[in-house]
Amino acid sequence: MNKNIVIYRYHNNFELVYQRLKLIKLYDPEIKIYGIYGGNKDAFQEATNTLAEFLENNFIIPIEDGRWKWLHADLTYKLWYSQIGKHIDFDFAFILEWDLLIMGSLTDIYPPLEADTLYCTGLIPIEKIKRFWFWTDVNNKPLIDSFVDKTQNLFKKKIIPYASLGPGLCAPKSFFEGLLNLEIFEAYITDEVKIPIWAQIIGLKIKNNNFYNKWFSYFEMKYFNANVLNISDKVVSKEMTKKNGRHAFHPYREGTSAEELYSLYLSSKPQKCSKVKDVNVIHPSTYRIHCKLLKM
Repeated sequence: MNKNIVIYRYHNNFELVYQRLKLIKLYDPEIKIYGIYGGNKDAFQEATNTLAEFLENNFIIPIEDGRWKWLHADLTYKLWYSQIGKHIDFDFAFILEWDLLIMGSLTDIYPPLEADTLYCTGLIPIEKIKRFWFWTDVNNKPLIDSFVDKTQNLFKKKIIPYASLGPGLCAPKSFFEGLLNLEIFEAYITDEVKIPIWAQIIGLKIKNNNFYNKWFSYFEMKYFNANVLNISDKVVSKEMTKKNGRHAFHPYREGTSAEELYSLYLSSKPQKCSKVKDVNVIHPSTYRIHCKLLKM
């Protein structure tokens, strides 16, 4: 059986984070949780004190620039592992965020974990979504292309550029070991591209985690998106009544208590993820219709 931990990323809303950490412990009482705090350093001690009941350690990102923190999860994980993670006995780390709601035990929600495999949300070759994704628009695509070329030339390895969504990453310890041993560099592009590339350089397999299975779909984004379209309690409650309902939601920012969410989980249909699903993209002709639906 794998030894799993949680890495929990947050930057404010400490009382809300408290409830989310409490919920994780209700599902998985034995799992150890390690915080990565990305907020203002003046509030770090308050965060540590508020969350001490649930966190084994609370690591502060030693950089003040907010944009750097937003675009450098890769270097953040390397810093965390060099100071904290390398001293921990674990096989996999579920990397959760304050506005990612998981409704169930982590080993039930994620696919069965295979050694030396990184699990990403919505993993798909960039080629399939480049016409519509923000990070491959006319301003950002040259930066992505430059990063891909630089990594291939530096590490002498052919890679496939993938896109993903940040929330929900699950990484084996070998991923962190690989980051520690690589001379990775700052790149002001999204980690949703960088993380799958670093995994390939390290020599890991990369797979989908089943949280987001169809890009740009209105029906998918009602439950999971990276566009700040908040998921409501009503949506969560409805899904929990379904036989094959979803159990991962993002962004979820409601103030619902851990006890209320856990009670909802206990009354839901049992679920255990058994295999990795393919990730698809909706036909371009329907994309703009879905955009209009999202604005309604």
